[in-house]
Amino acid sequence: MKSVTLTARQKDLLRTLVALTQEGKLSDPIIPIPFGTPTQYAVYLRGAESFRFKHLSDLDALCDAGLLRFRWNRQGTGKLYTITQAGFTAVSTNFSLPPSPLGYDINLAELLQIMSGDRFPLNRLPEETELAALAHDPIARHTCIEVMCDELLRLVRPLLNWEAFAIYEKQTQILRSILLQARPDEERLKTAVRVLGFLEQTDIPLPDLIQVWAILYPLMLLGVARSQQNKLTTNNGKRMRE
Repeated sequence: MKSVTLTARQKDLLRTLVALTQEGKLSDPIIPIPFGTPTQYAVYLRGAESFRFKHLSDLDALCDAGLLRFRWNRQGTGKLYTITQAGFTAVSTNFSLPPSPLGYDINLAELLQIMSGDRFPLNRLPEETELAALAHDPIARHTCIEVMCDELLRLVRPLLNWEAFAIYEKQTQILRSILLQARPDEERLKTAVRVLGFLEQTDIPLPDLIQVWAILYPLMLLGVARSQQNKLTTNNGKRMRE
């Protein structure tokens, strides 16, 4: 969850949207329809009267906080909203989200932009790229991993011959599978990154090596964050049972 202060009205709006979703009355995506003067908004509900609210900006504030995300409709004239896993977690914990698994939060998109010198295709990443939120959101996390691994292969392809690239591609698939596990194995992660980072090779030009590590480092952070998050969840569960 980003460091954004929400109003009581915005929190109540998210609580309502989550409750309606869990009751099966509200389907994804959430489509606000304007009506009346002054303008208000209605959201269609299954088997019940439409839910009405006044401030569309509240949905955007929830997006800024990482609790909703949006995409444009086909015509590009309106936003379609989705509750993120962080949004469900925020409501279930009364907006007391757990801290980042690493003890501090990082925005992977900003990190990739800085480390790559603005060369990484940020438009392919999901809306939410805060590390803490990605640790809780399987869909956004999967997208980040896929995009970063694809970009890694694109960068490395011109650096290796066909046989060496085939080996590298296989190692990238191994890294991807490790990161997509419920609890990434940190030892296997270190082994995969050692190979993919050319730590045992000296013939890779330094500028290219920097671009490779601009992607590998965020991938490692994502894997460690997910591993640490699972440890926190396990420990919290043990304390609750005790």
